[in-house]
Amino acid sequence: MNDEEENDLSRHEAAEALANYFDDSITKFYETHLNSKCKELKYTSIIALEKLKDKASAKNYGLDYNRTM
Repeated sequence: MNDEEENDLSRHEAAEALANYFDDSITKFYETHLNSKCKELKYTSIIALEKLKDKASAKNYGLDYNRTM
């Protein structure tokens, strides 16, 4: 995510995946990307921070996916 030479889509996908851990220790990491030149990373960081604030969603994460299998 920090490597600006990396493909923007790859950086966005890494940020999106990391948000699924619901770990408060990564909050500051996302905050550093709120002003990113990469708009995909910036928007993903905004969404990830909101997701991290909503701990209730962590309890339900994956339930819909498991029901469809």
